Amino acid sequence: MVKRITFYLLILIIFSIIAGCAAKPRQPAYHITDISQDVIAVVTNDAVTQMSVLFAPEKTKLVLTHPATDQFGLAFVDRLREKGFTVKEHPTQNLDQVLLDHREHEKHTHEDGTDLIKLEEPDSAVPLSYLLDHGGENYHAKLTVGNLQLMRIYSMQGGEVRPSGHWIRQEPK
Repeated sequence: MVKRITFYLLILIIFSIIAGCAAKPRQPAYHITDISQDVIAVVTNDAVTQMSVLFAPEKTKLVLTHPATDQFGLAFVDRLREKGFTVKEHPTQNLDQVLLDHREHEKHTHEDGTDLIKLEEPDSAVPLSYLLDHGGENYHAKLTVGNLQLMRIYSMQGGEVRPSGHWIRQEPK
């Protein structure tokens, strides 16, 4: 009798595991659109201030690795230029060119399998990419400057967006 109960219990556990694995995982609800101008202004000013701490604005040339067509990107580029950075914008590309560039980039991965970009390109411009997304009341800013990644979380506090912590600086190993 005990063997029979153990057997049925084991079958029940196995079916539960299979059913759990078959269920669709929930995707995080992050969005890069629908961000208010107030949030964009706060994050833009903060990001440019952080860039100014790490790089001398008058001596640093930046080149965007993707087109800045979103509200944050446009504000970020304008504010960088106001601060004294030279910013070369990425040309708008069609899908064929994006795929071609991606294939070319895959050819230049490092021996250790990483695909980090060199800090300085031949024209001495530092590659720059950015991402500002949000999920609910939290916002996530990520800047990639050469091999350096900078990240910071913001949240709504008292009706205003404020940093939830310090900038996290991740450098290549």
